[in-house]
Amino acid sequence: MRTVDVHSLGGRIRSLRINSKLSLKQLSERASVSVSMLSSLDRISVDPSLKTLRKVAQALSVSVGYLVDGQTSASTLVKEAPNGIPYTVVQLNPACW
Repeated sequence: MRTVDVHSLGGRIRSLRINSKLSLKQLSERASVSVSMLSSLDRISVDPSLKTLRKVAQALSVSVGYLVDGQTSASTLVKEAPNGIPYTVVQLNPACW
């Protein structure tokens, strides 16, 4: 059984949340996870369940594998909308959920 480096996990979640310009409350609403749970993940003071990891990963458009060990299992494309604003499209590999 592999162990999860919770320091890296919390850092990745925090980094993705900040880069996505999401507050804890906004991510909480997207992931259907309490603000206190997300805050605990940010502070590395909790060992989350797989169900929680799946919800957070989906809300951040990454795989659980990426959250856990930085494993990239997605193709990321940057496209441009008709109004000229770039946006990111992430195609996830469902096998990694």
